[in-house]
Amino acid sequence: LRWQIALTGLAAVLGATLLGYLVARTVTRPLRALTGAMGEMAASLAHQIRTPLASALLYASHLQRPALALAERQRIGEKIQSRMRHLEHLVNDMLLFSRGAAIGSDTVAVAELLQEVRRVFDASLLAQGADFDIIDAAPGAMLQGSRATLLSALQNLVNNALQAGGGRARVQLKAVYVPEQGGIATVDLLVSDNGPGIPEEIQARLFEPFFTTRAQGTGLGLAVVQAIAQAHHGVAWFESTTGAGSRFAMRLPLVQAAGAAAQNTTDIKNSLSERGGA
Repeated sequence: LRWQIALTGLAAVLGATLLGYLVARTVTRPLRALTGAMGEMAASLAHQIRTPLASALLYASHLQRPALALAERQRIGEKIQSRMRHLEHLVNDMLLFSRGAAIGSDTVAVAELLQEVRRVFDASLLAQGADFDIIDAAPGAMLQGSRATLLSALQNLVNNALQAGGGRARVQLKAVYVPEQGGIATVDLLVSDNGPGIPEEIQARLFEPFFTTRAQGTGLGLAVVQAIAQAHHGVAWFESTTGAGSRFAMRLPLVQAAGAAAQNTTDIKNSLSERGGA
């Protein structure tokens, strides 16, 4: 019973969070567009939340059986925790997405950022038997912004790459300098996988909030990456070939160019267009 009360309370908190989120993301739109956008986003969020929450409530109801064996009780508890972690991930992604503009003013060494990503995935890579290569072809590169949100963005991209590669995932994380465009020096942070590639018919929707093809996906991972890249005055892009894997990236201005990029990101987007990025 305590589990059910707690989960019902969680649903109320999530509802309030969603309301604030929807208002924050749509308040600048015209009234008719705002109404439609809020309805669409609310429906998407409700769908993402309903399934794990309903599962958790169902499992919690089983805990009321007085004759339930300890081993079974522990198994059910683990199932409930799994559903709660999924909800936590969804809420964290929502907060990152809605607060993308608040990036801070850290000076972030790209080399350190790459190694942080490796440390985050060390255990899971060992468990999965995946290959993970890190190449730093941008020695000395420095970024300005939020170390935590940049790390979150790269984690999302690496997670996606590992899932795309399946049981024999081969993932590469690479940092590379990009030739200056309009006086703005940038670096690409690229994550490549050996997955099956992305069907052309859904590529245009990949950065769309709440769009997902995975049963356990939140549909916010790539939207978060895009929001974080834009908050750092950069862009997110990808390229994918059916049967030959995909590559996702953030193109970000280096620390000495961050001020200029904050005034105008057009040159960064132009440099991306010239190289044929999506």
